[in-house]
Amino acid sequence: MSKPELAPGERIILAKAANLIINSGDFGMDPIEGAAGRRSMMRGLGDESLGGRLYLTNRRIVFQTHAMNRLLGTVPIPLKSLTSFTDVSFGLSKMMKLEWDNESCVFVVWGIPRLLKEIEAARNSPESRAS
Repeated sequence: MSKPELAPGERIILAKAANLIINSGDFGMDPIEGAAGRRSMMRGLGDESLGGRLYLTNRRIVFQTHAMNRLLGTVPIPLKSLTSFTDVSFGLSKMMKLEWDNESCVFVVWGIPRLLKEIEAARNSPESRAS
């Protein structure tokens, strides 16, 4: 998996392995059968997770799926659009919820306290407002 394409002046601050929780029906796919999907659905999180890499840059958060998923792609979220970024972990499931422009998503990712601090610092930096 290659790194995301960066705009002039954009730089990667942090990169982490992560999973994006989705509802497969939102993408016209049937749910995968199995216990993991049922557990996620019971929590209201979705029925499938997409593995990939989460990048924090000085301007945005970018999630890129890896090739082992049924759904492939990139989710870019400008830092200036973020309205909320919170730790929604419970038990051993380490999760972060991002909200922006009437959208939201949940990532399963380790090291959330540091990640949230880095997002806050990047978002408050003058660099995050450059586009």
